[in-house]
Amino acid sequence: MVKFTPAEFNLKAFNCPYCGVYARQSWGWVGYTMLYNGGANASEVDDDCYVTRSSHSQKMQILNGINISVCEHCHKFSIWIKDRLMLPPNLNVDPPHEDMPASVSTIYHEAAEIVDASPRGAAALLRVALEQLTHELGCDPDNRINEKIGELVAKGVSPDVTKACDVLRVTGNNAAHPAETLLLDDNRDTAISLFQIINYIVEQTISHAKRLADMHNRLPEGVRLQIDKRNLKALPKGD
Repeated sequence: MVKFTPAEFNLKAFNCPYCGVYARQSWGWVGYTMLYNGGANASEVDDDCYVTRSSHSQKMQILNGINISVCEHCHKFSIWIKDRLMLPPNLNVDPPHEDMPASVSTIYHEAAEIVDASPRGAAALLRVALEQLTHELGCDPDNRINEKIGELVAKGVSPDVTKACDVLRVTGNNAAHPAETLLLDDNRDTAISLFQIINYIVEQTISHAKRLADMHNRLPEGVRLQIDKRNLKALPKGD
């Protein structure tokens, strides 16, 4: 997958939260002008809100701690308060894998929208996303998620994929049931890692198979027929 650089305050380039493209960002402050009417002066205003610059009949008020970044690719602007991205909503997680099924990526995006406000809620949603992914991979929808992971093992997924599934399952379960022993404790870094884990599962269970199938299909037809015959001969004979 292409490296993802999340939006970060004062960073010169990152993946735009609007268009998703890695692009340079132009930074600026936010201010406004108003006709001077002899009202409250700067000394009467909280310094955390703004400072005032006067010029004849107008004064420029610059909002301290509020900045904008403008993407040089899509030209849309983002609003920051202090070092926190406020507009658009912060989706500073890796984008869903390009091969992630739509039914799974919808839940992925829902989790991304709340990860800053509720890492625990995001973890619980990603556990739901994992369960939906097992359905897309052909597991019995009536089974519990633990049994579905067992089905994936029977289908031949690697031990690392199994571990990834269990990390996501257990962490998501504990996020939804805080009485359990293992808790997320509203740790955003832990929640962020779960987005990476489900992308890894998609890469291993869907993308690798797609690439291998594509390479196999590029082999000459005669070669593929010979391979099929060899594989049939290698199968155990029935009674």
